[in-house]
Amino acid sequence: MRILIIGIADSIWTKKYCEKVLLPNNESIYILTQTNEKFAEFYKESKIKVVLWNFKNIISLLSVNKEEVIKHFSVDCFDLIHVQYGSRYNMRIACALKRFSKSAIATFWGSDILRLSNMQIFELSLYLNSVNKIVLMTENMTDLFKHNYLLRRFHKRIIVQDFGSNALDSIRNISDDQLVRFKKKYSIPDDKFIVAIGYNRSEGQQHLQVMKTILEANIVDIDKLFFIFQMTYSTCSDAYYNSFMELLKQINDKYLIIDTFMTDDEVGALRKSVNVYVNAQITDALAATVNEYIYAGATVLNPNWLNYNELKKLKIKYLDYNKIEEIPMIIEQQISDPNSYLTLSDKEYNACKIWENYSWERKKKEWDRIYHEGF
Repeated sequence: MRILIIGIADSIWTKKYCEKVLLPNNESIYILTQTNEKFAEFYKESKIKVVLWNFKNIISLLSVNKEEVIKHFSVDCFDLIHVQYGSRYNMRIACALKRFSKSAIATFWGSDILRLSNMQIFELSLYLNSVNKIVLMTENMTDLFKHNYLLRRFHKRIIVQDFGSNALDSIRNISDDQLVRFKKKYSIPDDKFIVAIGYNRSEGQQHLQVMKTILEANIVDIDKLFFIFQMTYSTCSDAYYNSFMELLKQINDKYLIIDTFMTDDEVGALRKSVNVYVNAQITDALAATVNEYIYAGATVLNPNWLNYNELKKLKIKYLDYNKIEEIPMIIEQQISDPNSYLTLSDKEYNACKIWENYSWERKKKEWDRIYHEGF
């Protein structure tokens, strides 16, 4: 099949999707994207043709003819257009190019659909007319289609399907030596209780609010803790970041900020290094990071405003909290007794269910079915 991905080539999810799902099937892959910096070598070696668009050439893409399709992609048509990340521009381009493809799929990752204004929902409803299947990452995301009168008519096109968790293989196979080397490289102490907060730089992760609450509560002995903040991607305002860094001065060198790209093995080692993972995202679909920390055996603290029905259906245990002010006491309880909430048998059950349901091994089969059934 000739498959055109319209999305974000620099996203690890696009790269992994090509690597784990499409390349094993020997598909001819094309990517239309704004940037191609992080994984350009991978795409080149994998013979994936990447075409860049920008706001100067988008007009030509929106009114493209067959000659220009051949000029851009070296082919005159596709078997499938697949939008991976349904931003307004990705969806507009997909609609314009749909006449050169047999079918189209739009996959929404979470933030591209969960935070839309009424006007943006109206615009999206127009674009969805050109799409044969709509893929959503979680059951919760279907609520927007059930309850919005503009989107309700597309409900029968919906498939709930997510990606595999990138680091599960690494977590599963990591050796003690690898873990020791990782901790040494990043100066993660062995004699501290490790708490990770958030999984990107976005203000929606609420690192600042969580840390402020922990420090002001004065419940936890900070000297027993070491904090890790993974800020490898996404952005925040300078004001937010400066306030956050000013707050961290109170704990001196008892923290680590990771803001550079990590390999899957390093991500796996990070997950294995953590005792408690605090998820405080304001709105989110089920993040792979949550699954990875659960699989690695960490105690995951999750706010009850993020209702992960997928995990609850599988009876996977994590620790719910109602408000950020509860976090310091929970951490203190975990320091006193790490198995107070999750027993070893709970962790084994969690790991088994996460692997069975969220590994790329499982997800590839499910994506294959989406591509080959019911158009």
